[in-house]
This record gives sequence, structure tokens and C-alpha cells, in this order.
Amino acid sequence: MNEHMHVCIENPNAHRKELLSINMGMIDVLQHLEKIKRIRIKKSVQINKLNMLAKRISRDVAAFRNELPREKELQFMKRGVKMQKISAKIKKEKEEVRALDTDKLSMELRKLKEKIDLL
Repeated sequence: MNEHMHVCIENPNAHRKELLSINMGMIDVLQHLEKIKRIRIKKSVQINKLNMLAKRISRDVAAFRNELPREKELQFMKRGVKMQKISAKIKKEKEEVRALDTDKLSMELRKLKEKIDLL
């Protein structure tokens, strides 16, 4: 059982070089994975900073809006209200036109029914 067995390997230098190149490739892959891990950590830190800045900005904007005078509406706000009123008028007019169209159609339908009844 304590006998040693020797096996002849043909061209051992080529096998050593191949194993070394495989190990070097694995080391490159591991280094790449470590870089990716560091980048992910940096990314999460930057995202957290961005979220904190966004929250701070939203609070500052809310505080700024509270400081604005409430008595007079700003010019751009008035225009939005005017546009809403105009669009409401246009919508109302379209509904009236549709109602008139349906009335015309119902009158034509009645006339056709009357003609059919006379025949």
C-alpha cells in the first residue's frame, strides 16, 4: 500500500503553462468582481446622497412656496386658470353641438318613420 506510483507526463512544461494561464485568468476575473463590488458600493452611496439632496430640495421648495405672498396670484398661475376656463367653455360648446346633432338626427329619424308609416 505504501508503494509509490509514478506516471510519465508528456510535455510537463506545457501543462504547467496552461495551469498558470488558467490561474491568471481566474485572478483577473476575481479582480474584476472586486471592482464591480466597489462600484456597486459607491453607487449606493451616491444614490443615498442624491435622495438626501432631493428631500432637502423639496423641503426648501415647500418652504419657499410658503413664503410667497398669498394675496396675489402669480402671472403664470393666472394664465393656467384662464386656460382651464377656456377649455371648459370649449368642452361645453362641443357638448351643445353634439346635443344639437343628436336632436337633428332624431328629427330626421322621426321624419323617416312618418314617411314609412305613410307608405
